[in-house]
Amino acid sequence: MPLLHHNLSATVQRWMCFPALPNPPVDKPHSVPTFHAFMTQPPHWPIPGSSALEGQQMGDAFSGWEPVRPTTTRGQAEEWRFVLRAVNITSSIVSTIDHRVVLMVPYRDVRRAQRELAEYEQENRDRSTRRPIKDVPLYRRSLWALAMVASLSVFFSVTGPASEGSRWFRVGTANTNAILSGAVHQAVTALTLHSDIKHLLGNVMLGAILFAVLHRRFGPGLGSLVVLLSGFAGNLMNAAWHGTAHRSIGASTAIMGALGVLAASQLVMNRARRPTAKAVITWAPIVAGGALLGMFGASATSDLHAHGFGFLSGLILGLLFAYPLRHRDTPLPIWFNLLLGIATVGIVVAAWAVAFFVWPTSRA
Repeated sequence: MPLLHHNLSATVQRWMCFPALPNPPVDKPHSVPTFHAFMTQPPHWPIPGSSALEGQQMGDAFSGWEPVRPTTTRGQAEEWRFVLRAVNITSSIVSTIDHRVVLMVPYRDVRRAQRELAEYEQENRDRSTRRPIKDVPLYRRSLWALAMVASLSVFFSVTGPASEGSRWFRVGTANTNAILSGAVHQAVTALTLHSDIKHLLGNVMLGAILFAVLHRRFGPGLGSLVVLLSGFAGNLMNAAWHGTAHRSIGASTAIMGALGVLAASQLVMNRARRPTAKAVITWAPIVAGGALLGMFGASATSDLHAHGFGFLSGLILGLLFAYPLRHRDTPLPIWFNLLLGIATVGIVVAAWAVAFFVWPTSRA
């Protein structure tokens, strides 16, 4: 009987000194135990208030587990735990008596867990310090785009509508037979002619918007030259497509060319400045350009082929001119833009001079 009393007293004493420990943690978000300490051996960082006895208790419960890193917020620990769960690493969250939270993992996964968490934090750090990419125009707003469309209006007041049958239309209309016979100047002169006031106003309103955007990207000189070249190439393609018995006038071929240049140049900029972007973002300008072409260039009275070839020419020229400038962050010299602007006006004047004085009307 005294022996039984002694054993009972010893058992009660052990229960009083060593409280029962919970089962080892499992990887469930809502069944994580809370402890007053977390290691059997001295911790890698100080834990105020912990004792050797508490450490021994944790050793019995977390045998084979190691701490990865501490934090002061449980939300941060839950975030780390989510990262480890994504790479199939079991983890558990433990609270200490100094109100800190510790992430625990099995001993065999300590190094891999530390590596995964370090890579995750580095990726977030790079993303937070990376500045958002903005397509800032290199050139300030200019009146050159308004000057271009205003010149079309002034020129219309000189030529009059097509119904009057003035000589401007006889020598300047894009005649497929004449162009294929050598009158390539008509591919330029036709861009400055309009059949009536409605035709003119439609091209002026849309052209003013597209020309303004294009000039802010390429500059007034280079932008104007690219627009003229796209309209010229579009009319040549249109003549080659029809082969014979086709006439066309209007600046809409060049305007659709400006749309193509903008789409292609934005594609080049996306690939240069957003190399890791998804394909849907990189190629979105081409899709948007095609949608705008269908919206503004596919009316019942439009020359659909001329608009389509103008857009195609703009795409090609946009790629050719935008690629060398894709990394440029300063505007082209003023003198260079001025020179190209003069060249653009000179090409138009020269084309009309050829139409009136070199190419006979009878051959048009």
